[in-house]
Amino acid sequence: MTIETEFITKTWDIPLRASVDVAVIGGGSAGVAAASAAARNGASTILVERYGFLGGTSTAGMVGPFMTSYTPDGKRQLVAGLFQEVIDRMVAMGGAVDPSTTEAGSAWGSFIELGHANVTPFHVESLKMAALEMVCDSGAQIRFHTSFVDVIMDGERISDIVILDKAGLGLLRPKVVIDTSGDGDIAAKAGAPFEVGRREDGKMMPVTLFLTIGNVDDDRVVDWMREHEKLHPGERLFECIVKQARETGDWTLEREFLISIASRHPVSGA
Repeated sequence: MTIETEFITKTWDIPLRASVDVAVIGGGSAGVAAASAAARNGASTILVERYGFLGGTSTAGMVGPFMTSYTPDGKRQLVAGLFQEVIDRMVAMGGAVDPSTTEAGSAWGSFIELGHANVTPFHVESLKMAALEMVCDSGAQIRFHTSFVDVIMDGERISDIVILDKAGLGLLRPKVVIDTSGDGDIAAKAGAPFEVGRREDGKMMPVTLFLTIGNVDDDRVVDWMREHEKLHPGERLFECIVKQARETGDWTLEREFLISIASRHPVSGA
């Protein structure tokens, strides 16, 4: 591979690290499922993940809970299989609540009724462990702290994946590539068409900031919310507090309300 710039031309001799049946790029939820399924079906599989743990935004960004996997009436589970396996592993650790037991309007779903029944509250560290155990048990290899760099094409087919880790650049030579990078990096590099944002103006949803708050009296939060529902029916969570803070100048963000989601901590207290 040759990289040319105005100042320098350099050629790297990139070593072949592995030849496999399946290379899965990205260790988020989709990557965990894809790698586990491929390996269980007898394919030699490598899962490439840039961080030192699996789970994607659910762990790195603390994005939770998992939203409903049931029909709107809560009577039938639509998403099960590998997803439920991960949940079962976390529940066994004491780090998650099975979605069959969570109700709409509860603290598990920020007291929201619409679309927030049968959510799956989980603790981030439990998800990291559950995902790791499932992929390892499947027989797939994992390459942590490894970034995707580029693809090498053979006509319209990807012949090699260029990766970067602490050993430098390397090649993976898979028969099949599964792009679970989250933003379609591999597909885009291979020349697949893509769109960004809304078609009319290209704008995208603003990012959401998740944070964890400890030493919270959960019972007092629930009591306040139930009383708030009586006094301010239809108002979103903590909206009255935000309004008051805005009037005093203590709140200058454009956000009009907050979302508070109860978390499930492992029995160990970690």
